[in-house]
Amino acid sequence: IGTGETSSSGLTGSLPEEMGYLTTLTSLLLVNNDLDPVYSSGIEGTIPATFARLTNMRFIIMWANSLTSPIPDEWLSENKLIGTIWLHDNKFDGTMSTLFSSLPELTSLVLTGNEFTGSIPPGFGSVSLIDLELGSNNFNSTIPEDLFNSPTLKRLLLSENDFTGSISSNIGKLTKLTNFNVSYNTMTGSIPREFYTIDSLAKIGFSNNSFTGPILNEFTSVKLRDVDLQYNDFTGTIPSLFGSSERLNSLLLQGNSFTGSVPDEICAKVGNNMILQIQLLTADCDEINCTCCTTCYPLPIGNGSTIV
Repeated sequence: IGTGETSSSGLTGSLPEEMGYLTTLTSLLLVNNDLDPVYSSGIEGTIPATFARLTNMRFIIMWANSLTSPIPDEWLSENKLIGTIWLHDNKFDGTMSTLFSSLPELTSLVLTGNEFTGSIPPGFGSVSLIDLELGSNNFNSTIPEDLFNSPTLKRLLLSENDFTGSISSNIGKLTKLTNFNVSYNTMTGSIPREFYTIDSLAKIGFSNNSFTGPILNEFTSVKLRDVDLQYNDFTGTIPSLFGSSERLNSLLLQGNSFTGSVPDEICAKVGNNMILQIQLLTADCDEINCTCCTTCYPLPIGNGSTIV
């Protein structure tokens, strides 16, 4: 058997240890089994230690189940060919194994929507990781410095945790980064100048932290598509260079302390007939002048009051 696949099939029960005897298995897809939590929680229990025998495995995709910790060290230490691990939307908890970052062929690791705590283990800077998605967990540390030593990394998604500290100036080493999201954490400090030099950036999520300082008018990427800066402590004026982006779709600015006006270069791309136009532009219109915002804050609620 080369590939095992089942998708959206409402499977229940646990993973049988006998699966470890399928030693030629290269791909395993067991997804969307937690479709009806009232009557079924999908596949439950732990990943069997016998998975260590599956040394030809390249892809393991088991999201939207009810799998729990521990993830067996034997499985991670013996499977040297595995490149894709998608275990999001399960019930894994505890700390994240350091063995994840020792997988030499790992390119995509998605653990979003679990209950992991602690810190991201060191070592990811030495593997050819393209995609690291750890959002919606309970991580409560700073972002490790060596993570910024991964020149292949394109997607770094860490939203909805409790990450602290500031963004390292070494983020400028991630020259292929397209999607960076640290929204809904407790991070502080200003955005380092090195961040603006990443010319591959398309999606940026900084919302709902305590970031400070200005947003510099120094973005080199013309590929920016979605920029979320809302609910921080950013100050200064809004960069006109956002209007230079060829693909900007959304720009969320409210909940900060910006001053001045939304630049004409941005307004020129809102509500016109261009195919690549800004669909969503939000700001605090009682603090800055915005004649082109699609939504102004604070929002009226109908009786003379407002909501923010």
